Amino acid sequence: MRTVFVLLALAGTATAGPIEKKCYDGTETAGGKSQRIVALREVDRDAGEIRQHEWRAANPRRERALTYKVAADGASFSFKRGAIEGKGTLEGPAWKWTAYHEVVELPNGYGTLTADGKIASDSLAISAHLDRTGKSDMTFEIAAKAFDCAQLDKRRASLDDTAADAKHVCYEGTQTAQSDKTHVVIEQVFEPKRIQLLVTGKIDSRVTFAIDGKAIAVTRDTLELGTGELTGKPGAWTGYKYSRDLTQFTMTTEGTLGGAHFHQAITTHGKTEMTTTLDADAIDCKKLAARRAALTTGAP
Repeated sequence: MRTVFVLLALAGTATAGPIEKKCYDGTETAGGKSQRIVALREVDRDAGEIRQHEWRAANPRRERALTYKVAADGASFSFKRGAIEGKGTLEGPAWKWTAYHEVVELPNGYGTLTADGKIASDSLAISAHLDRTGKSDMTFEIAAKAFDCAQLDKRRASLDDTAADAKHVCYEGTQTAQSDKTHVVIEQVFEPKRIQLLVTGKIDSRVTFAIDGKAIAVTRDTLELGTGELTGKPGAWTGYKYSRDLTQFTMTTEGTLGGAHFHQAITTHGKTEMTTTLDADAIDCKKLAARRAALTTGAP
């Protein structure tokens, strides 16, 4: 559903030769919730491509990247990412577009996403609508301003609001979902009113526990996962448990905090029961960046 925003990349005045880069900083509103977004787009006219990279405040470490193929006439585009395919039309002179229209048919009959964007020299505005089959529709908006790409690293870093004095505990191990096993690296980040659980594996996820006494409200990025309670005491929490009731099943998550070993089990209760587990041993957090990089590159 985030594919609507990649056409931030279609602003620009690229000419043949060096790849043109442009950066944006703004606000994304989806499903009534807003968050900051930073984006880099690379316009490669020689290759007929626009390459988009996005980072969001809800999970600053996770990069969403996509490549768009521009047709030879410069009036249309297409993309494919996994089972998702999209296409659209461009308005204005080729490589100096001023607007676009996009349509994405989501797989498995999930619905249709349409988006319209207006592009100016120093800003852009995007409005999108998701027509979900059998469910309520959703709207998405982006408003962003261009900035000097020399500031990109600084802008990306500013998305992360983790306190400088937060306590970090790191782990490396395995996520098991039925017979599927995935190598993962995990970081637990402790602050007085918040705990973050950062998991790097096939994708990066950021689960946040907002703390009120021992009670917790849990989110993953901007998705609400449920409510529950911590065990232990402030400054020395030892575990958590939370649940969420959905239409056809209940999802319960229970895990440990701190210590030499991390264990988490997510159990889905309904017509059938399924459990996904995380098991990992503590590592020196100084090794965390290297281990995350190894997962991304496939290095041992």
